Amino acid sequence: MSDSYSVLHNVVGSIGDLTGDVAFGLATSYPSIVLLGALAAVTFAIAHFPFIDRLVPAVVPYARAAGTACLIASAATMFAFGYRVADGRDQIEQLKSDLARAEYFEDVSRKTAEEADKLKQEADKRASDAEGKLSDYESKFGKNPADPPAGVLEWMRSLQQHPQRRADASANPQQRGVVARLRALGAKRQ
Repeated sequence: MSDSYSVLHNVVGSIGDLTGDVAFGLATSYPSIVLLGALAAVTFAIAHFPFIDRLVPAVVPYARAAGTACLIASAATMFAFGYRVADGRDQIEQLKSDLARAEYFEDVSRKTAEEADKLKQEADKRASDAEGKLSDYESKFGKNPADPPAGVLEWMRSLQQHPQRRADASANPQQRGVVARLRALGAKRQ
């Protein structure tokens, strides 16, 4: 029972909010403001211009009420127009904020795309270097890695070393480590 009541309450509340928004939107629309302004002008003329009494004698009893109606219509016109202007300013500020946010995200995405392009170019360069090294390997040692010929270990070690060390190693041909010992043992056996 309480669930159906809360659902009904939510539906009626939503309709009430929507109806209030629509009514306030209609009250502050430009045609409504123009009609209120015209009503204020007519009631002002009836209340304050004596020749209206002679032209239309039927409005004489309403001259006092027209003065009050003029004040009310003028106040309503000023309120509606002021609200409309303030609402327009708020919308302009919101649009400026949205535009600034969109420009910021566009700038960030542009910078990200530039950085991604730069990283892609670097990756392509590294990939082409690796392809060159692979083709160098295949030209030196063949395509079958299960049976490596002599010199493979030194070549692979030179690939893994830092470029400065590689330059130092090529300038200093003295070998050290396991490879040097294996070569020395191979040379003694022959």
